[in-house]
Amino acid sequence: MKVLINADDFGISPSVSSAIIYGLKNELLDRTTMIVTSDYAVDSFKLAKKENLTPYIGLHLNLDEGKPLTENIKNFKEFCSSDGLFSGINA
Repeated sequence: MKVLINADDFGISPSVSSAIIYGLKNELLDRTTMIVTSDYAVDSFKLAKKENLTPYIGLHLNLDEGKPLTENIKNFKEFCSSDGLFSGINA
């Protein structure tokens, strides 16, 4: 049996993304999953692309934090507050 180490939350902040890049480059991690709704997702992806690490990035499904990707989800009141942001799992 092979164990894969996946780092969650790639793109959530510059420091987390830098640490994950370090882990991937130094073979401390096998994969990561990106929160595409994060304010830092694009910059984090650019960094991963520069380091040739994009094949190791998957998708982190996020339905409770930040901004949705589509207008339809922003208008879905079960998920989002009136300002169009995810309202959290305890809302």
